[in-house]
Amino acid sequence: MELESGGQTHEGSSATSKEPELSRDVLLHIFAHTKRDTLLACASTCKSWRELCKSQCIWQKLFTDEFCIAGAKSRLSSNEMGGSALAYGSHSQQGKTEDAQRLLGVEGATTDWRTLYQRRWEVEKNWKCGESSARVLRGHNDYIRCAQLEGSTLVTASGSISHLDCTIRVWDLDTGTLRQLLRGHMGPIWCMVYDPASGRIASGSDDYTVRYWDAQAGNCVCLQDPDSAVRCIHLDSSTGQLVAGTEFGRLLLWDTNQLNELLAAGLNHVRQELSRINHQEPPCQQVNARRVLVDGTNHVQTHDSAEEGKAISAIQTQGGLCASTSMEPMSCIQLWDVTPREGCGAVPWRLLREVGEADMQYANSMSFEKPLGVMVAGCGDRNMRVWDLETGSRLHLLGGHTDEIHSHQFDASLLASSALNGVIRLWDLRSGKPIRALQHHAPVHAFQFDGNRLASGTWDGRVMLWDLPSGRLVKEWKHHNERVWAIAMDDYHVASAALDKTVCVRNFLPEDVRFARWGNDTLC
Repeated sequence: MELESGGQTHEGSSATSKEPELSRDVLLHIFAHTKRDTLLACASTCKSWRELCKSQCIWQKLFTDEFCIAGAKSRLSSNEMGGSALAYGSHSQQGKTEDAQRLLGVEGATTDWRTLYQRRWEVEKNWKCGESSARVLRGHNDYIRCAQLEGSTLVTASGSISHLDCTIRVWDLDTGTLRQLLRGHMGPIWCMVYDPASGRIASGSDDYTVRYWDAQAGNCVCLQDPDSAVRCIHLDSSTGQLVAGTEFGRLLLWDTNQLNELLAAGLNHVRQELSRINHQEPPCQQVNARRVLVDGTNHVQTHDSAEEGKAISAIQTQGGLCASTSMEPMSCIQLWDVTPREGCGAVPWRLLREVGEADMQYANSMSFEKPLGVMVAGCGDRNMRVWDLETGSRLHLLGGHTDEIHSHQFDASLLASSALNGVIRLWDLRSGKPIRALQHHAPVHAFQFDGNRLASGTWDGRVMLWDLPSGRLVKEWKHHNERVWAIAMDDYHVASAALDKTVCVRNFLPEDVRFARWGNDTLC
C-alpha cells in the first residue's frame, strides 16, 4: 500500500498543466479528512501532492478515524457461561493505539503513523480473507467453561464437574505464557468476569463461594456467604458493584472498593509480619511473592429474590440498576434499584418492576444496556424480546428460531442470537427487522461479534469466521476434538476454549510479527 504504487504521476504533462494552487495548510486539512483510496488517488496527481500525502499528521488522523474509534459497548449473555453479561467493544482510543504499536512492532519515541496505518490495514485485509495462524495454550486439566480477552490478557476458567481442575488461568497473549494460576475454588467454576480497568477477576463456583482476585498478584478475597452454588456473576466497574446469583434464588451484592481495602489490609499485614520476623522493612518483591487470602464474609448485602427458591440463571448490574432472572418455568425478569444511599449502611434491594409476559415462559439469556435504554432476552418460547428499560414495555418480539435460544449479543444497532439447531440470527435492534441467518453444521455453543465480523464455536469443535455485512462464511477451522464452550475476540485474535482442555488462539497479525515472541511448542 505504498504511496509510490498508488498511481502514476504525470511527469510529461507537468510543463503544460499547472498544479492546483492551494496552500499547504489547506491541502493538509483536506487530505486529513479523506479516506485511504482517495488519499492514494491524490498522491498520484503531482509530485508536490505525493510528498504532502506522506505527512505524519495525515496518517495519524487516518489511523485514528479507521482503527481507534472506541466502539459502543455491546452486551453478551450466555446461559452456559453463567449468564454473565459482559461488555465488549469499549476499549479506549489510547488503548487501541498502544495495542497496535505493541503488536505491529511500531514502537518508539516517535510513532511512524504511515507505517502503523499500513500494518494495521494488513490486519483488516487478513480478517477479510481469513489469513491467520493458530497456537494452542495447554495447562487446564479438564474442560474450560469461561474465557475473556482484553488487550494482551486472556483469562480462562475451568468448570470441571469431576473436580480435576477448579482453577483460573491468566495468559499473556503477547508471549503465550501463563502469568498467574489462581487456585482456591473447591468445585467447578460456573461463572467469571474480568475487569481490565482494575485488573480484578470475580468468579463463582459450585463450592458455595465467590472469589475476588487480583489478576496480577494472585491475592484473593474469599466471599463465603452464598447459600448454594453460584451460577452467575457480574461486575460494574463504573460503580464498583459486584453482584451474583445462587442456585437457591439468593441475590448477593458487594462493594469492590471495600474488597480492595481488604486486599490492601491483607498485604499490609504480611508486610508487618515480615518486618517483625526480619527486624527490618521487607523488600517489595518479598511481600509480592506471598499470596494473600482474606475472608470477606461479612461484607455482603443479600436479598432473597421475589421468586424465592428459583435458581438465578442470569444477573447484571449497571449504574445502580440490577436485573436478575431464572430459567425455571413461568419466571420473569426482575429489575432492582441498588443505588447506594448516603448515610445507609446497607444498600436496599428495591424492586422497581417485573419485566416479562405470560407466554415467554422464562429467559434463557438476558442483558441490558442503560445508555441505550433497552433490555434483551432470549426466551423459552424461542423468541427474542426487546423491552424499554425505563418503562418495561415491549419494543420488539423477534421470531424465527425453531430451537432453544442459547445466547445473544447486541450493540447500538445489531442484535445476534444463537440457538441449539446451529442458527445464528441477526436483527436490526432499532427497527426489529431481520437481517439474515448464519447456518452452521452443528449446534452453536458460543459466539461473539465485533464490528463487521463474527466468530462462532460449534459442538463438533469448529471455529467459524463470518463477514456480517454480506453473511459470507470467511473461513472455518477444526481446532478442537470436542465442543467449543467459549469464544473471545479482539481486533487481532480469536480465542476458543473447549471441552478438550485446550485454548486455541488464532492470530490475524501480519505474518512477520505473528506469534513472534511465542515458543515453538505451541503450534496448532
